[in-house]
Amino acid sequence: MELKAENVFTVTEDVFKEGMRRIIRDEYGPMATKALAFLVVVWVLMTVFTFYMNGNIVLAVMEFVVIAAIAAWMELAVPHRRAKKGWEAAKRRSGEGMTRRTLFYEDRLEVEAGAVDTLVVNYEDVRKTLTTKNLLIIINRDKVGVMVALDGFKLGDKDTVLKLIKDWTTTEN
Repeated sequence: MELKAENVFTVTEDVFKEGMRRIIRDEYGPMATKALAFLVVVWVLMTVFTFYMNGNIVLAVMEFVVIAAIAAWMELAVPHRRAKKGWEAAKRRSGEGMTRRTLFYEDRLEVEAGAVDTLVVNYEDVRKTLTTKNLLIIINRDKVGVMVALDGFKLGDKDTVLKLIKDWTTTEN
Protein backbone atom coordinates (compact mmCIF):
# COMPACT_ATOMS: atom_id res chain seq x y z
CA MET A 1 0.00 0.00 0.00
CA GLU A 2 1.39 3.39 -1.00
CA LEU A 3 1.97 6.00 1.73
CA LYS A 4 -0.05 9.14 0.87
CA ALA A 5 0.67 11.32 3.91
CA GLU A 6 2.69 11.22 7.12
CA ASN A 7 2.27 13.32 10.23
CA VAL A 8 4.61 13.40 13.23
CA PHE A 9 4.25 15.56 16.33
CA THR A 10 4.78 15.53 20.05
CA VAL A 11 1.59 15.87 22.05
CA THR A 12 1.80 18.73 24.52
CA GLU A 13 -0.70 19.43 27.25
CA ASP A 14 -1.98 22.58 25.54
CA VAL A 15 -2.48 20.91 22.17
CA PHE A 16 -4.12 17.85 23.75
CA LYS A 17 -6.54 20.03 25.73
CA GLU A 18 -7.31 22.07 22.60
CA GLY A 19 -8.33 18.88 20.81
CA MET A 20 -10.27 17.51 23.76
CA ARG A 21 -12.20 20.77 24.23
CA ARG A 22 -13.16 20.67 20.52
CA ILE A 23 -14.30 17.04 20.79
CA ILE A 24 -16.21 17.75 24.01
CA ARG A 25 -17.83 20.84 22.50
CA ASP A 26 -18.95 18.76 19.54
CA GLU A 27 -20.46 15.93 21.58
CA TYR A 28 -21.55 17.83 24.72
CA GLY A 29 -22.49 21.20 23.21
CA PRO A 30 -25.90 20.37 21.70
CA MET A 31 -27.08 18.70 24.92
CA ALA A 32 -25.78 21.61 27.03
CA THR A 33 -27.58 24.12 24.79
CA LYS A 34 -30.88 22.27 25.23
CA ALA A 35 -30.37 22.10 29.00
CA LEU A 36 -29.59 25.83 29.14
CA ALA A 37 -32.71 26.63 27.11
CA PHE A 38 -34.72 24.52 29.57
CA LEU A 39 -33.18 26.41 32.51
CA VAL A 40 -34.10 29.76 30.94
CA VAL A 41 -37.71 28.61 30.47
CA VAL A 42 -37.79 27.43 34.09
CA TRP A 43 -36.43 30.80 35.24
CA VAL A 44 -39.04 32.71 33.21
CA LEU A 45 -41.83 30.55 34.64
CA MET A 46 -40.47 30.94 38.19
CA THR A 47 -40.22 34.71 37.74
CA VAL A 48 -43.78 34.98 36.42
CA PHE A 49 -45.03 32.79 39.28
CA THR A 50 -43.04 34.84 41.81
CA PHE A 51 -44.59 38.12 40.62
CA TYR A 52 -48.03 36.51 40.36
CA MET A 53 -47.76 35.50 44.03
CA ASN A 54 -46.77 39.09 44.92
CA GLY A 55 -43.10 38.21 45.32
CA ASN A 56 -40.39 40.81 44.98
CA ILE A 57 -37.61 41.45 42.51
CA VAL A 58 -34.93 40.17 44.93
CA LEU A 59 -36.28 36.63 44.70
CA ALA A 60 -36.34 36.78 40.90
CA VAL A 61 -32.73 38.02 40.85
CA MET A 62 -31.67 35.23 43.23
CA GLU A 63 -33.35 32.68 40.98
CA PHE A 64 -31.47 34.17 38.02
CA VAL A 65 -28.13 33.97 39.86
CA VAL A 66 -28.69 30.27 40.60
CA ILE A 67 -29.58 29.58 36.95
CA ALA A 68 -26.53 31.57 35.75
CA ALA A 69 -24.24 29.61 38.11
CA ILE A 70 -25.57 26.31 36.76
CA ALA A 71 -25.12 27.55 33.19
CA ALA A 72 -21.53 28.67 33.87
CA TRP A 73 -20.72 25.29 35.41
CA MET A 74 -22.15 23.47 32.38
CA GLU A 75 -20.35 25.63 29.81
CA LEU A 76 -17.00 26.16 31.53
CA ALA A 77 -16.28 23.63 34.27
CA VAL A 78 -17.49 20.41 32.67
CA PRO A 79 -15.44 20.64 29.40
CA HIS A 80 -12.35 21.92 31.26
CA ARG A 81 -12.44 19.08 33.82
CA ARG A 82 -13.03 16.42 31.17
CA ALA A 83 -10.08 17.73 29.11
CA LYS A 84 -7.85 17.73 32.21
CA LYS A 85 -8.85 14.15 33.11
CA GLY A 86 -8.24 13.09 29.50
CA TRP A 87 -4.72 14.57 29.60
CA GLU A 88 -3.90 12.74 32.84
CA ALA A 89 -5.15 9.44 31.39
CA ALA A 90 -3.15 9.95 28.18
CA LYS A 91 0.03 10.62 30.16
CA ARG A 92 -0.48 7.47 32.26
CA ARG A 93 -1.09 5.35 29.17
CA SER A 94 1.79 6.75 27.16
CA GLY A 95 4.38 7.42 29.83
CA GLU A 96 7.06 9.57 28.24
CA GLY A 97 6.13 8.49 24.71
CA MET A 98 3.88 11.35 23.67
CA THR A 99 5.16 11.44 20.08
CA ARG A 100 2.53 10.45 17.55
CA ARG A 101 3.34 9.26 14.05
CA THR A 102 0.32 8.89 11.81
CA LEU A 103 0.66 7.20 8.44
CA PHE A 104 -2.08 7.70 5.85
CA TYR A 105 -2.49 5.01 3.22
CA GLU A 106 -5.09 4.69 0.44
CA ASP A 107 -7.65 2.89 2.63
CA ARG A 108 -6.62 3.45 6.26
CA LEU A 109 -4.55 5.40 8.71
CA GLU A 110 -2.19 3.95 11.28
CA VAL A 111 -1.14 5.72 14.47
CA GLU A 112 2.11 4.74 16.11
CA ALA A 113 1.96 6.08 19.65
CA GLY A 114 5.04 4.91 21.49
CA ALA A 115 4.05 2.64 24.38
CA VAL A 116 0.51 2.26 23.04
CA ASP A 117 -0.20 -0.38 20.40
CA THR A 118 -0.59 0.80 16.83
CA LEU A 119 -4.11 2.03 16.14
CA VAL A 120 -5.56 1.28 12.70
CA VAL A 121 -8.60 3.19 11.44
CA ASN A 122 -10.16 2.32 8.09
CA TYR A 123 -11.42 5.43 6.30
CA GLU A 124 -14.82 3.80 5.82
CA ASP A 125 -15.15 3.82 9.65
CA VAL A 126 -14.54 7.58 9.95
CA ARG A 127 -17.62 9.26 11.36
CA LYS A 128 -16.47 12.89 11.23
CA THR A 129 -13.53 15.25 11.13
CA LEU A 130 -13.08 18.33 13.29
CA THR A 131 -10.59 21.16 12.93
CA THR A 132 -9.02 23.45 15.51
CA LYS A 133 -6.33 26.09 15.27
CA ASN A 134 -3.56 23.47 15.44
CA LEU A 135 -5.24 20.11 14.84
CA LEU A 136 -7.22 17.94 12.48
CA ILE A 137 -9.21 15.46 14.56
CA ILE A 138 -10.47 12.28 12.91
CA ILE A 139 -13.20 10.42 14.81
CA ASN A 140 -14.22 6.88 13.96
CA ARG A 141 -17.46 4.97 14.64
CA ASP A 142 -16.09 3.76 17.99
CA LYS A 143 -15.69 7.43 19.00
CA VAL A 144 -11.91 7.17 19.01
CA GLY A 145 -10.35 10.50 18.08
CA VAL A 146 -7.04 10.72 16.25
CA MET A 147 -5.37 14.11 16.63
CA VAL A 148 -3.09 15.19 13.81
CA ALA A 149 -1.03 18.40 14.03
CA LEU A 150 -1.66 20.70 11.07
CA ASP A 151 2.01 21.69 11.05
CA GLY A 152 3.31 18.13 11.54
CA PHE A 153 3.00 16.83 7.98
CA LYS A 154 6.23 15.35 6.62
CA LEU A 155 4.42 14.11 3.51
CA GLY A 156 1.10 15.37 2.19
CA ASP A 157 -1.12 17.86 4.02
CA LYS A 158 -4.57 18.31 5.56
CA ASP A 159 -6.26 18.46 2.16
CA THR A 160 -4.63 15.18 1.11
CA VAL A 161 -5.97 13.48 4.24
CA LEU A 162 -9.47 14.93 3.88
CA LYS A 163 -9.59 13.77 0.26
CA LEU A 164 -8.55 10.24 1.26
CA ILE A 165 -11.31 10.16 3.86
CA LYS A 166 -13.89 11.68 1.52
CA ASP A 167 -13.12 9.08 -1.13
CA TRP A 168 -14.22 6.37 1.34
CA THR A 169 -17.02 8.03 3.27
CA THR A 170 -19.02 11.19 3.82
CA THR A 171 -17.72 13.22 6.77
CA GLU A 172 -19.00 16.20 8.72
CA ASN A 173 -16.72 19.18 9.26
